Amino acid sequence: MRIARFIFPILLTIVSCDTERSFNVPEENYFVKYYGEEGEQTGVDFVVNPDGTIVMVGNTERPGVLSQIYVVKVDANGHELWNRKFGLPDKKDWVKDVELHPDGRIVIVGETEMEVGNKDVYIRTISQDGVPLDSARHGLKKGSIETDEEVNSVSIINGGAGFSAGFIVTGSTTNVVTADARDLHDALFLRFDGGLVRIKESGPDPISIWGPPSYGYNSDDIAYKSVEVDASTIYVFGYSNRITGSYNGDYNFWYFALSGNATPKLNENYIGKASENEQLTSVEIANSNLGIRYILSGTAASSGTVQSYVVGLSSQLSFDTPDIRLENNSTVLAANPNDLLKVKVIGSINGSFLSISSDSRIGNQGFNIALTRLNGNAIRQSEPLIFGGEGDDFAGSVAELPNGRILLMGTMTIGQSSTAGQKKMVLLKLNSEGKLAE
Repeated sequence: MRIARFIFPILLTIVSCDTERSFNVPEENYFVKYYGEEGEQTGVDFVVNPDGTIVMVGNTERPGVLSQIYVVKVDANGHELWNRKFGLPDKKDWVKDVELHPDGRIVIVGETEMEVGNKDVYIRTISQDGVPLDSARHGLKKGSIETDEEVNSVSIINGGAGFSAGFIVTGSTTNVVTADARDLHDALFLRFDGGLVRIKESGPDPISIWGPPSYGYNSDDIAYKSVEVDASTIYVFGYSNRITGSYNGDYNFWYFALSGNATPKLNENYIGKASENEQLTSVEIANSNLGIRYILSGTAASSGTVQSYVVGLSSQLSFDTPDIRLENNSTVLAANPNDLLKVKVIGSINGSFLSISSDSRIGNQGFNIALTRLNGNAIRQSEPLIFGGEGDDFAGSVAELPNGRILLMGTMTIGQSSTAGQKKMVLLKLNSEGKLAE
């Protein structure tokens, strides 16, 4: 296994982070900044506005307060403009995804734990000033029993062909179609209109008619992202352990297509290696100059080893690049599956790719954030750049600015040398090589 280059022991010794911290560097070019207050704040995802401002989402846990969704807006140099917290006072809420609507609204999606074993979808829109707009919570039932809905992403839908514009929330539900012991989840796709009114899955509706909100077999079927291809086609990407053909029941990447009313339109397909668990954690639409349309990334786990796993698909969902496995974690650690399985690959403006993941290959360092540049065939160009300190640090999301500089966000633990440490949301601006330099 190659040894990663540990270039940035970020955290030094900072005892607390009740306010934003930063290094004294030229902020317009590069910076490292933390955001949070008492308790712990994690970083999950972010969007960049046309004016260069950034809206980040994560979660916050504070003494005496249940988990809430934490939203922070900063300017292009990382200075905080405002922060907001969302959630029910007596429930736990978590964020999973954020999207920027063409009209400027910030669209946030996650889950609310109504009770143990019963999470509902939570979707909210807010203005660029942080003003709450519309919101909705929705769960499914199997008979009289409340089922557990887990969210992975939200997609903005333009609509057409008789179907309204709005949103699709994609994830999984325990409202499954069979009684098979392997049928743990079915793929979930809930539709909402532009005002976050639920579009019904059957029967007459003043908005439109939407098919069944879940889909699967006698297996564990997870949807990760829905993509609107045109007014009558929606691609759904996820992972499944269905036993079919040459696939023997381990997890594999999985994709299929729905028509505009959620009826199956394209037979599903599976990507992966036998006796190896491939689990999807990111779906990105590639820049056209990369020669592929969809970048699927996640992890491949076998015999105690976890590797980053990247697949490029054309617009017709056929392979455009071979599937690639990149060295990642040397052993499977069960700390937090959501953190462990976070791998994201995006297309770069120079025809390459950028990959981030949570990485544990450096001894006695726990988890760190790994940033890797891949060439146009998704082959690693150089050793990963590792960001972190003594405590566990987890990847969130990454973006490339028009000038080639890189924004990276996630979670870092500070104060580890003298205390148990606290997790804080972190944002880094790096040069085009992924370094804190001009």
